[in-house]
Amino acid sequence: MATAPLLSRGADKATQAQSASPWQSIQNRTCGYYLRYPKGSQLERLGACILKIDLPPFKGQEWIQSVSLTLEVTAAENGVATESPVDGGEPTGSLVAGGMKFEKTVDGSAGAGHTLITVSYTAVGKKHQYHFVGFLSATNPELLEGQSVKNWDPQKSAEKIFDGMVLTFRPM
Repeated sequence: MATAPLLSRGADKATQAQSASPWQSIQNRTCGYYLRYPKGSQLERLGACILKIDLPPFKGQEWIQSVSLTLEVTAAENGVATESPVDGGEPTGSLVAGGMKFEKTVDGSAGAGHTLITVSYTAVGKKHQYHFVGFLSATNPELLEGQSVKNWDPQKSAEKIFDGMVLTFRPM
């Protein structure tokens, strides 16, 4: 009888640890991926193999207006892309996630007191090509009344957020 309460307490601790995680996951066998994303995010399926994740607001970083990451999966033939990425651009770096090397491109624009950072990642596997596009919209600090913003760097913030999410990716 003494072992039953101990086992149940252990199970409760495991359940508590799982529920305390700030991440959720999604798996799509048809499109060939597993991905983790922050709890509180809104998922939107834009097509059979197109998933958009709108992240929840960032506490303590009110200057970040919106953050979204879209994953588009297309066919690949023998590890060669059958379609080119939507936004093109010259790669500015790379990231290895799920055993695949993603070419990374970062672009930004500013105007009317706002900044938009776009970070894209593209990799080709045996069956699929994976293309992530992340958008971060930020308010410039001059527009934030009564708030001081330390180390305001929307590009660095965008790369940190999106790199972290793409690193949870696993091809299937």
